[in-house]
Amino acid sequence: MTDNSNQPEQEGTTPTKPQSRRGLRIVLIIVGLAVLLGGIWWYYRHVTYGQYMQSTDNAYVAADSVVISSKVAGYVEEVFVGENEQVARGGALVQLDLRDYQAQAQQARAQIAATLAGADTIRSQVAEQDAAIRQARAQLAAARAALDLANDQVARYRPLAATGAEPREKLDQYEAQARQARAELAAAQAAVAAATARRGTLFEQISQTQAQADAARAQLETADLTVESTLLARSKVDSTVRSAVSS
Repeated sequence: MTDNSNQPEQEGTTPTKPQSRRGLRIVLIIVGLAVLLGGIWWYYRHVTYGQYMQSTDNAYVAADSVVISSKVAGYVEEVFVGENEQVARGGALVQLDLRDYQAQAQQARAQIAATLAGADTIRSQVAEQDAAIRQARAQLAAARAALDLANDQVARYRPLAATGAEPREKLDQYEAQARQARAELAAAQAAVAAATARRGTLFEQISQTQAQADAARAQLETADLTVESTLLARSKVDSTVRSAVSS
């Protein structure tokens, strides 16, 4: 006789095996998705944030730093580099507002042009003064000749007038001519002296304008250097200095 008391029990347990396998697969899929999503989230955090952060229980920060400062004061007009960007030697970093310094340089150039033009004007006056000196000297020579002639006439007619051979009025006329010639000679001498002094003054003015032009050139050189100094460039190192973290 066969005992069938366990058969219903066996028939009831057989269908549960596929269901348990499906449940296990679902769990594995959920775990895999969770791991995948966690990996994606970790990678995103690492790229955007984590790679720039360091943490440790025993650490110190060592960093090389370079202070970038300008020789001149001014407002920053443009920055040519970004954070952690490598900059080659001589590469531009910052441009300061240079309009005020350019105006100073232009003013110095205008001053140079004005002083040089003034010097040219004075040189033309020197040429005119040279002509005036030549004319004054010619008048001086003519006055000397007139005085010599008048003195000769007076010397010749004085004894004749004393003896009555010539009238006194003739002698008085020659003596008046001699006095006039002496006055003209003195005036001609004064004109020559004044023209010569004026010429010397003009040369002093030329020297002053040249000194002013030299000073303006120095100002222009300083202004040009100032304009150049408004551009800050990397000149001592070849690349950006990055912070280093040691632990």
